Amino acid sequence: MLYTTDQMMAELAQHWSHQPDSVIYGMMDELNQMFEFGSDLGSKIVDWTAIDYAEGTTLDMIAAQYQVSRPDSDDDFLRFLIRLNCQIKCNTTLKNIS
Repeated sequence: MLYTTDQMMAELAQHWSHQPDSVIYGMMDELNQMFEFGSDLGSKIVDWTAIDYAEGTTLDMIAAQYQVSRPDSDDDFLRFLIRLNCQIKCNTTLKNIS
């Protein structure tokens, strides 16, 4: 959560009505909901692309980036193969790999 609507309203001049039933409060509330949706979506994308949180097809797409093919349906073993392949080829520890 970035800010609450009340925190956003506190940034506005006192000239504007800060009552929850005012138009400006409603606009700030809608804006806040959009910001939170974007923030939550960004967090999900980071989690989905991190090897430790990826599952199924998403993990298959990450494996394809590292030229690793899935030998069976075991996600943990595929994570191991991705890390192993990266260590062999890259010889470095990447942020999402380690």
